[in-house]
Amino acid sequence: MINKVNNFNSAPFGYALHKIVSNMNGKPVDYEFIEVNETFEKLTGLKKDYIIGKTAKEVIPGTDEGKFDWINFYGKVALENSEEIFEHYSEPLGKYYSVHAYSPEKEYFITIFIEITKKIEENANLHRIIDNAHLGTWEWNIQTGETSFNEQWAEIVGYTLEELSPVSIETWAILSHPDDLKKSNEKLNAHFDGKTVQYKCEARMRHKNGQWVWVLDTGKVTRWTEEGKPLLMSGVHQEITERKQAELQLYQKLEIEKLLSVISSDFIHTTDIDASIIESFVKLGAITQASRVYLFMLDAEEGTMSNTHEWCAEGVSAEKDNLQNLPLSIFPWWMKKLYNKEIIDIPDVSKMLPEAKAEQEILESQNIKSVLVLPVYVANKLKGFVGFDNVLLSRFWTEKDTKFLSLLADILSNAIVRKLNEAELRLLTKAVEESPVCTMITDSQGTISYVNLAFKKTTGYKTHEVLGKNPSILKSGKQPKSFYVELWDTIIAGNIWQGELQNKSKSGKIFWTRELISPIKQNNRITHFVSVAQDITENKKFLNELLEAKLKAEESDRLKSAFLATMNHELRTPLNHVLGFSYLIPDMTDDESIKEFAGLIHKSGSNLLNIIEDIFDLAMVEQSEIKIRVDVVFIRDIYTELKKQLQEVLSESNKDDNIRLKFKIDSSIATRQIITDKPKVIQVMSNIIKNAVKFTHNGEISLSLMLAEDNYLSIKVKDTGIGILKDKLEIIFEFFRQVDDSHTRKHDGVGIGLAISQRIANAMGGTIKVESELDMGSEFTFSFPITIIEENMINPEKEITSFKVPALSGKNILIVEDDIIGMGMIVNLLKPSKCKILNAVNGQEALETIKINPDIDIILMDLKMPVMDGFEATRAIRKYFSDLPIIALTAYSLQKDKKKALDAGCNDIITKPISKEILFKKLQDFLVK
Repeated sequence: MINKVNNFNSAPFGYALHKIVSNMNGKPVDYEFIEVNETFEKLTGLKKDYIIGKTAKEVIPGTDEGKFDWINFYGKVALENSEEIFEHYSEPLGKYYSVHAYSPEKEYFITIFIEITKKIEENANLHRIIDNAHLGTWEWNIQTGETSFNEQWAEIVGYTLEELSPVSIETWAILSHPDDLKKSNEKLNAHFDGKTVQYKCEARMRHKNGQWVWVLDTGKVTRWTEEGKPLLMSGVHQEITERKQAELQLYQKLEIEKLLSVISSDFIHTTDIDASIIESFVKLGAITQASRVYLFMLDAEEGTMSNTHEWCAEGVSAEKDNLQNLPLSIFPWWMKKLYNKEIIDIPDVSKMLPEAKAEQEILESQNIKSVLVLPVYVANKLKGFVGFDNVLLSRFWTEKDTKFLSLLADILSNAIVRKLNEAELRLLTKAVEESPVCTMITDSQGTISYVNLAFKKTTGYKTHEVLGKNPSILKSGKQPKSFYVELWDTIIAGNIWQGELQNKSKSGKIFWTRELISPIKQNNRITHFVSVAQDITENKKFLNELLEAKLKAEESDRLKSAFLATMNHELRTPLNHVLGFSYLIPDMTDDESIKEFAGLIHKSGSNLLNIIEDIFDLAMVEQSEIKIRVDVVFIRDIYTELKKQLQEVLSESNKDDNIRLKFKIDSSIATRQIITDKPKVIQVMSNIIKNAVKFTHNGEISLSLMLAEDNYLSIKVKDTGIGILKDKLEIIFEFFRQVDDSHTRKHDGVGIGLAISQRIANAMGGTIKVESELDMGSEFTFSFPITIIEENMINPEKEITSFKVPALSGKNILIVEDDIIGMGMIVNLLKPSKCKILNAVNGQEALETIKINPDIDIILMDLKMPVMDGFEATRAIRKYFSDLPIIALTAYSLQKDKKKALDAGCNDIITKPISKEILFKKLQDFLVK
């Protein structure tokens, strides 16, 4: 109760809480001041610090000596739970008060009052003015029915006397509220019978504008007939609408306060939250005179709201079923205010703001005239709102109304929390009971207090057989005592233990469980332990089999990797010879037939190299070794390299005369720099370009680059080749599948190029799309995400130059190669550059050569050699020559082999078969400044 008084500490009316003091016989003898608000002090002049804890007799001497017995009067209110509203003049204080007294609980009473001294005095003056000036006056000949009213009497109800003419006592009856007319007649008869000195009645009269106005109608019979019947009566009308509204608001506020107290108590003791919410709405609807009271709950995940509880006044249609799963998006203005914790108060729906037009249309469709909405928050999150609709007349809610109704929102918030907690508790209980894992709860001493169905099914024990027992009944004896000591020490220290236990069921069967035991604490003290265990007996059986299979698989992978590495090296070494010398032969003879044969050898060797590359790419894809390594590149460089590749592939196919090439790149992006994995882009497009040339015999092949939306680069290759059937479009991306896989097919290849391209494209976050029509051609589009570098970060455009053999005169190059043929091929490749060549057949010989020739400028180092391999030789050279460039020459193309060479100290790597262009490009980078 003290908290309630604190809530009214700044209220504009006096508020005091008292307690009745009774004697041994239970008779009230005094009352004590328990608490008062600030307005009480202002209105009475009594200070809180002086009166709290004291009695009325102590504070106001003579309280029990006046004509009226106030102690018994308030005693009746406090002890019999009665309620009194009256006007009172306090002689000790010399002031008039309007007082409302009621009891919040037995032995206590509350007085709410306002000072009306000034008003009483003004009324007295007003009566004198009315008596003298006849303002708002009336006279009535009761026997003849003749009446006389002044102009002010008509103005109270918005008329002129002329508008009401002829005015009679019936005019009063017509304008009066039916309920008040009956009351007025009763009071008139009482006055006529001499029971009252004066007639006095507060009544409502219908104003010209349709509203009801309150008047204080006072009068007195001034003449009687000889028979003692009333003859003449006169009186005055005083409009008291504002006072009555204030009294009504005060009454409603007090009623709402009492109601909220009742509702809060109901929610505390209820076992049915939903029913209590509806019951609270019934009570609130009655006291607030709302047409509807309802609760909406939000579903944040779905972005919807639903009407969950609704009360409607008699004659008002229900809307709950029509207001389910409404999208929050159709209430933008409404939701913004609620999320800002604002109260939505709309006294007139027809005058809502333009930005609330969507909400206005929805409210008007339900005939709502005014609405008050209060947000309901739980744990500082908006969960819903409670609303009050009026569909008959507009309603103005005062600040006090909304303040008190906000308390309802808080009460509902607590009720919702309780409902959610109860629902969650029921769900958790059901989940634990029906869970497929064994659950056991013990007290802090390890005594079992709960087991679920899975526990009973796994162990064979019934509930009554384990309750009160220790989990040691499950011990199998297969695990040492120290194991259980460590387990117990862990959990009593407040930590979670998890591990595997070998237990024994009721029947003696041994079974394995994977178990987690957690301590439950309250006030930092362990009260219980919870064990959750999964039967892994079957898993244990499989584990050994899986472990054995894993070892075999790992051994198989190791052997496979070793085999791939060996095959890669052994195939590339002879191919290096074939391609290298076939490239040199045309420059060494004028015999056209020899040149032609050398070209065929080079072409076949290149085809074989492509197949080997595809096979090893496939091996890497299967081993999930696709790694994206991004770098900053010009879009122009990607375009230039693909253009060159398409020209070279077409040239090697001998179809130059039959196929036209078209190239297109958006000039606005040619000089843009992007971040991507350029080698992967080239690898993806390489297979597409080769296929375009392979399957096109005449017509046209086009290559284009464009920047798509969302920073995607699209590279498109379109041809007029043989095309692909629609039902074959999917299989071209499958490994070892071709559109024509018959023995009589016209085109070579193993059918893995496009499959590898698609895997790489996927790894880059891109896609390959194909459109094709048989005999009309195909269009492949590779799209992949890129990061664009801002233009102000781009370096000046570099000149694109054609290949030239660099002048290396005066440069000393050491070739370390155990393969004599390979050595000869490299020597012949380097001769045009005029460099000085030294050679060594193994790593040891290379070290000796360097010691004799310390002016060596660069080393071309094979990696697989006898005596001392290239890895060991590089590490040894680095001890003495940290800056000497070393380029690894290797037939190992796997990424891990390349990394191993770089880690050993090599500056760069050239993969065999050696490309003349690549070899001279590397030498130029290191030797030509």
